[in-house]
Amino acid sequence: NLNYGMTGGQAAATTPYGAKTTTSPVGNPEPPFNLPLLAYASGATYVARWTILHTRDLIESIEEALLKPGFSFIEILAPCPVNYGRRNKESTFDTLEYYQKKTIIKNNAHPSELDIDFKRGVILGKFVDVERDTCSEMYDKMCRPKELQDEAGTD
Repeated sequence: NLNYGMTGGQAAATTPYGAKTTTSPVGNPEPPFNLPLLAYASGATYVARWTILHTRDLIESIEEALLKPGFSFIEILAPCPVNYGRRNKESTFDTLEYYQKKTIIKNNAHPSELDIDFKRGVILGKFVDVERDTCSEMYDKMCRPKELQDEAGTD
């Protein structure tokens, strides 16, 4: 929700440039992290973004992510009416209306395209869904003696 809303409304890595928080009362001087890109670059096998208005898509993504081996990441955009909303003169209704009118579903968009830009609209969807060995599986292969790797038919 673009700030640390449960602990007083401090600026977060996702706080938009210029947005006001308790720790950035004149506006955040930094651009926000692109969380889907960060997750993708960290090796996530599943990456998606939805708002709380896109409940069916969100539920489907949660189910897929829970069944996906490896690291999955879902960014969920939700309004923060008390801290973020009040400081930035934004009501819950305004935020929900924005989510309805200015979000664009673009499945398979490359994570580098997913910066949150409230002027042009926010891209939602499932962006990454790949198969890859998990960290545990890769570590097991590294630690397995060479003879056992050959017997198992692995490298």
